[in-house]
Amino acid sequence: AQLEKIDEIVKLKRAVGAKFNQLLASNHLLQLPMERNASAENIYWVYPLVLKNEFGFDAKDAMHELNKKGIGTRPFFYPMHLQPILKELGAIEGAQSFPSSEMIAERGFYIPSSPSLSDDEIAYIAESVNSIVK
Repeated sequence: AQLEKIDEIVKLKRAVGAKFNQLLASNHLLQLPMERNASAENIYWVYPLVLKNEFGFDAKDAMHELNKKGIGTRPFFYPMHLQPILKELGAIEGAQSFPSSEMIAERGFYIPSSPSLSDDEIAYIAESVNSIVK
C-alpha cells in the first residue's frame, strides 16, 4: 500500500530532512547526513546524526538525554565485523578493526523523522538536540 503513495512519502521525508538540515546546520559538533552525492539524492528514510570526536560524550549518552526530553531515538546499526553470530558462523575471521564503522556505531544515532511530524515537533527535536550537543 505504501508503494502506491511512494512519491508523496518521499516528498514528505525530504521536507522533514530539509527542516532538520536547516535547524541543525549551525551545530559544529554534529555531522549531518549528506543531501546528495554524484549519483543519488537523500530521501531521509532515517535522519542520522554523528557526534564529532570533540564532543564530550557518545551517542548512548546523547540518546539518554533526548529520552529524558521525551524524544525517542535509535542507535546506528552495529558493525558487521563485531556481530557475534557472524564470528560464531566463521564469517568473520580473527580480530578485525574497521575504525570508521566502529566510530559511527559509537557516536551515531537516529532521531525521529516520520513524515507525519509537525513543524513544531521538528523544531522541538532540533532544539533539544542543539541544547544537549553544545
